[in-house]
Amino acid sequence: MRRTSAALTSAALLTSLAITAAPGAAAAATNTLTVTVIDRTGAKVRERVVATNLGTKRTYDLIGSKAASLPRGTYVVTTLIREDGSVAQTVGARTVKVSGASATTVDARKGRPVKVALDTPKGAATWVTAAICVAGQDWTGRAAAVTDPGHVYVVPNSSANLRFAYMAEWSQGSEDQKGRRVVNSHVVAGSTKGVPAGVNRTFATSKLARLTTQVRTGATRGRHTPTSLENEAGGCLGTMRSQLWYDGGPVTLHTHVSPGKWQTEVRNEDGSGIYGAYRRTRTMESGKTYSEAVFPAVFGPSGRIPVVNNKLLRFSAWEYFVSPAGYDNGGAAVVKLTKGGKVLKQQTRRTGAEFNYRMTSAGWYGLTVDAKRTSPGATYPGTLLSARTISKFRFYANPNKGQHVPAHTVTIAPKHLDITNSAAPGSTTKVEFTVRRQHSGFDVPLTRSTVKSVIAYVSVDHGKTWKKATLSKSGGKWVTSVKNPGSGYVSLRTKVTDTKGNSSETIVYRAYRIA
Repeated sequence: MRRTSAALTSAALLTSLAITAAPGAAAAATNTLTVTVIDRTGAKVRERVVATNLGTKRTYDLIGSKAASLPRGTYVVTTLIREDGSVAQTVGARTVKVSGASATTVDARKGRPVKVALDTPKGAATWVTAAICVAGQDWTGRAAAVTDPGHVYVVPNSSANLRFAYMAEWSQGSEDQKGRRVVNSHVVAGSTKGVPAGVNRTFATSKLARLTTQVRTGATRGRHTPTSLENEAGGCLGTMRSQLWYDGGPVTLHTHVSPGKWQTEVRNEDGSGIYGAYRRTRTMESGKTYSEAVFPAVFGPSGRIPVVNNKLLRFSAWEYFVSPAGYDNGGAAVVKLTKGGKVLKQQTRRTGAEFNYRMTSAGWYGLTVDAKRTSPGATYPGTLLSARTISKFRFYANPNKGQHVPAHTVTIAPKHLDITNSAAPGSTTKVEFTVRRQHSGFDVPLTRSTVKSVIAYVSVDHGKTWKKATLSKSGGKWVTSVKNPGSGYVSLRTKVTDTKGNSSETIVYRAYRIA
């Protein structure tokens, strides 16, 4: 496992969105500010300083010990102070009025340690983060230190214009009985108004929430699945991030986290870029347990349906391959529109591109979307699940009636697969089918279409032959049990028909594997 600190999106940096004054503006200004920055050895250093005008909220980049021209006003200056040959990092801030030649000093020797511990000893933390922010801002003027425990310091300041936040994380890797990776982590965070004279806090592990994140393989194509937990509390604490994992899956992450609002983000990527992602924000309560399975089987159609809008039949699939917990942004589909057995238009459309056709008459239409996982220059593993899906819609439409056409999509979810999205040979897999009719984002009505029947089929020979499945209704979902073969893959297919004869069909090839 490769560990890199991601407690902030830029580790050990001062983040500011700063604006550097243009030379002409600097020459015309009559007010200057000099910020002297002193490290923990007593040496003056030329660290980057951000000055935030409290009246305009504009920020300016400064260099320590160098006078800079600024408009008159009251400023907060923030800086991260480091020193050569040491991992020590200190964050400090001052409030100063700029009028004429003004000056202030941020001295790291006044810094007090940031100490965070657990009541159940886990050894030293892996990383400790400390940040000072301008009140009311998440990032403007933010100074952040991210380094080893015992080497993070904060210069006290009781100003109401300042906020302070900190985070600490502990992490330990292991393997389960099958040699698959497991990471146990603790992530705790806190914040204050003003900047305290150091931090010395111990968190009770019994008061933490527990989140289990299972990052699966099989349905994704990138080599890495960087996984992070980001605080969503807002203010100075908001956007603090702990990177729980970087390398490829599968991996199970058990994370004990301080109560609050957090976002899990998992990306699927390699050197060519980001292929897909999963994001979920939840409020976790003290002592409670939560879980999530990321990138599960099946990756299928996004749920968008065709619409009639200004006499255009329009279909736009922003993602061709989506699961309830993640998506793949690659893909291209051959989209074909027919009427009365005649092909009206056929076109290949990549993810996010719209297919449209100007309608001239009412009648029964057919739209087929044959999508494959593909991207220019990308290499896909031969074992990739959900590599191809097909959606077929048959519907009655009138060019003079703007509406979502009477069609449905289906989310297909095999249950109780392992972390590689596999079922055991000869086992039985429960599969849930959720029928959806959802808005596609166009400003046309989503009229009611009443489902008359739902049928499902199973194939164990890559769709050459299909066997009808027995379905039952349970809790708003249609459910079947699939008797798995001894090896290979299982493909799944559904067809939904409404009371007026409109139908929608979804096919997912290689929905899950047998292993």
